[in-house]
Amino acid sequence: MDTAVSIIGAGHCGCAFAADLLDRGIRVLLHADPAHSQDLRAIQTQGSLRAAARIEGDFHPVLSMEIEDAVRFSKTLVVTVPAYAHDGVIAALSQHDLSNHVVVCITGNFFGAVARRALNAAAIVETSSAPYASRVEGATVKVMGVKAEL
Repeated sequence: MDTAVSIIGAGHCGCAFAADLLDRGIRVLLHADPAHSQDLRAIQTQGSLRAAARIEGDFHPVLSMEIEDAVRFSKTLVVTVPAYAHDGVIAALSQHDLSNHVVVCITGNFFGAVARRALNAAAIVETSSAPYASRVEGATVKVMGVKAEL
């Protein structure tokens, strides 16, 4: 079993997902595009991702602004960026051999239909909603709830 996950997107959902997985003992790389890296940089400055409310603690994901790092770190790639950023993520990932990777898009909005044409991933799946009710401010993610069903 792969006990590492790369999360592409360090916003509300990505940070909540990172805290949840790290709390369960799974290694996490948290990736942000350099143009949208303010929260990732805050985590780097603080030295940890702080989680409050439903998930609590200080967590230490590997941090990166290089998509190559995410691809190398894990065979499981979880995309948590908003729909308007999907094309950019697909374009960046299309430069890599993903034949042994599973790509999961949280709040897919037809991500899978587009990604299947551009990526050679072993599997591409998507959800229709995020599993967390969360908000991130700087290096702190507040996870108000974890959905029982998607």
